[in-house]
Amino acid sequence: RKKWFIETTAYYKFVNGISSRNQGFQNQFQFVEAIGSYTNYGLELAVNKKWGDFSSWISYTYAQNDYEFPSLVPSEFPNNLDIRHAASLAGSYTLDRFKIALGINWHTGKPFTLPLSDGQNASNEPADPILYDTPNSKRLPDYFRTDLSAEYRWNVSEKIDAKINVAILNILDTDNTLNIRYARLETENGSTRINQIEQQSLGLTPNVSVQVLF
Repeated sequence: RKKWFIETTAYYKFVNGISSRNQGFQNQFQFVEAIGSYTNYGLELAVNKKWGDFSSWISYTYAQNDYEFPSLVPSEFPNNLDIRHAASLAGSYTLDRFKIALGINWHTGKPFTLPLSDGQNASNEPADPILYDTPNSKRLPDYFRTDLSAEYRWNVSEKIDAKINVAILNILDTDNTLNIRYARLETENGSTRINQIEQQSLGLTPNVSVQVLF
């Protein structure tokens, strides 16, 4: 209506019969075989407005995603992919064959599991399992990324078009932590310590591509 588009969706999803072995656990359940389920419910809202050659989008999602494995302790805890809040803002401008767009993405951090204190994890064997705290009880820092892209399309012949795309991902060069896991590291005196391993997203990343369409 009058170049406004508004959509909202509420959803509820229940999946039964999943295996703990293929959920990507990196904590006390990494090598455990258990059958359980997950429940995912939430709300999505999207708003789009157009002004001539300019178009803008804003969206927000609230979601709660939890596991239940009756044979594990505890039996209920957050899903590895549980992102409670996510929002995005985007705008694009089109002028003849040229198009430019800017997008901002933000979401709260995914859950991860901390190991117990060094005293409780004391060991002289690198192969000994790490003792963990409550599963998925901690959260990664919030994720934030801004992207810029541009596109130009032209006619090569009557039946062939060409298009060049230029994009700069994470133009603010924001540091985003995608995952945290832990491993034992042997020290010089023969004992071990718990080493934290962080997986970081790419920083400022340019991309250029050319397409031929026929």
